[in-house]
Amino acid sequence: MQFYKGTHMKTISRKFAQAAFVATLLSASVAMGGFRSFGDVEISDSSSFATGDLGYVYNSSDPIEFIGCQVYGDGGDPMALCVARNTNDGLRACTATDPGQIATIRTLREDSRLTFSWFDTGDCSFVSVWNTSTTQPR
Repeated sequence: MQFYKGTHMKTISRKFAQAAFVATLLSASVAMGGFRSFGDVEISDSSSFATGDLGYVYNSSDPIEFIGCQVYGDGGDPMALCVARNTNDGLRACTATDPGQIATIRTLREDSRLTFSWFDTGDCSFVSVWNTSTTQPR
C-alpha cells in the first residue's frame, strides 16, 4: 500500500475534515436552547474512522462505549493513542506521532467531539477535535 504525502495528503485530509463536519451536523439533534450534537461512538471499518462526543458518551448508560486519546512521552517526541469502542463494532485504535495531530489531540476537552481515522498500519491518518457549544457537557 502506498501512502501519500504533501499536497495530495493535505487534499485528502481537507476532504475528510469537511466530510466529518457534515456528518456531525447531520447526526446532531435540535434541543431547547439551540442546536446540539449528541453522538454515540460510531465506527466505520469501510471508511476507517471513529467518532463520538466525549461528554455524551461519558453520560451514556452504555457501560461498554468509550472514546478518547492519550498523549505520552519519555522526554523525546510525544506519541498519542486514540481509542474508540462501541457495543456493536468493538475496539478501534490508532497511534499518532505527527506534531500537528499531537497538537490537535491536546485540545481535547471533556465535552469535545473526537473523530479519528487510521491507515492499515495502525497509524492515525486524521484527527479532528470539535470544541463548540453544541456538544453535551460531561
